[in-house]
Amino acid sequence: MELTYREILGIKDYLIEFQGDPQILDQEVRGISINSQKIQPEEIFVAIKGEKFDGHDFVAEVFSKGAKLCIVGKEWYQKQDETVVNGNFFIVEDTLTALQNLSRYYRLKFEMPVIALTGSNGKT
Repeated sequence: MELTYREILGIKDYLIEFQGDPQILDQEVRGISINSQKIQPEEIFVAIKGEKFDGHDFVAEVFSKGAKLCIVGKEWYQKQDETVVNGNFFIVEDTLTALQNLSRYYRLKFEMPVIALTGSNGKT
């Protein structure tokens, strides 16, 4: 993926706090997922909170499946005890904003054109 955890930690315009094993910071990110059912070992899980679900409810599950790190909300993290927060975390104010900023940062690493398809017919 050509992106390290330390790079994510240093993304400007968004405050990220790291809690965990500092030895992972120079390792390459293998992937990112917002779906706890599809998380792969060594990936980052982003705990997105929606109207009918909260990804934070699946943090323990994704760590048991081998997730390397979870991006979680500060409010959620502060309410947890040591048994839940025994892992690697990027702690942010808003996980969706963090994912958007991370996506933007990663996209700008490449020099390729971006196209968009619009309309209501025939894309699926």
